[in-house]
Amino acid sequence: MIMKPSYLLFKKTSVWNTLVVPVSASRLPLCPSEAGHFFALPGYAVRRDFHNSFLLLFSINGAGLVKTAQGEYTLSPGEAAVIDCHMPHSYSNRSGDWEFLWMHFSGPFAEAFAESLKPCAPEKCAITDTEHFRSVFLDIINALNTGGTYNLLKINRMMSELFFRLFADASRPAYDSETDALIRHATEFIDENYGSDITVKELSKHFGLSEYHFIRSFKRVTGVPPYTYLISRRIAEAKRMLAMSSSTVAEIAVKCGFADSAAFIAGFKNRTGTTPMWYRKDFSK
Repeated sequence: MIMKPSYLLFKKTSVWNTLVVPVSASRLPLCPSEAGHFFALPGYAVRRDFHNSFLLLFSINGAGLVKTAQGEYTLSPGEAAVIDCHMPHSYSNRSGDWEFLWMHFSGPFAEAFAESLKPCAPEKCAITDTEHFRSVFLDIINALNTGGTYNLLKINRMMSELFFRLFADASRPAYDSETDALIRHATEFIDENYGSDITVKELSKHFGLSEYHFIRSFKRVTGVPPYTYLISRRIAEAKRMLAMSSSTVAEIAVKCGFADSAAFIAGFKNRTGTTPMWYRKDFSK
């Protein structure tokens, strides 16, 4: 049994768009079928036994009550949820007006995404950058009315960005210690200053930790020691410069923070299995 919401139960400013797209869209990793920006009034409710899609909800103002086979929960402002519509479900106003964004989607990656999200966000997820999340979501809704392959690929790119942000926020620990926050700042510092002469000892001192504590904490948070992270960041930038610029090996070595060309070549070969010049030649092919 399907009960559709009455048009009288959301404001005229609400938006409901359907994808204008060729059949080939279903082969894209993620594909929306319809989406909207609703300003729901008290009494608004949707109940379904089955719908051949997944549903992304994002609450902006007010709150919604979501019910699935796993239970029920309140979707408050700044929170998002992915619902498997192949199973019985419902969502409605919790109280008063409820402004929210919604999108039905499918595609080869849809089920895998929903299943991967369950362990870290079995019900809902609090979004950290709500303005950006909302902006991308609205861009997708507005793009559904335009056809063409280019627009279809653009929609899929925006969906990937939206779902990546959702998964990143869902995977974030509910509580971060002060040390964990310092380590995240340390990785950002390395990302911005990899070309400088950085040592682990200087890094630990800069962030107010003993060298031993800094190394252990860094590896726990990132999975690798700080020196390994630094070298990997330098090698990654060196690869980009070898592929995209005409800079010499010596110039790249200096820009990426290596002591000299010999240290750069040795470090590059140790981590990639080839020399910088062979990497450049192979890439150019």
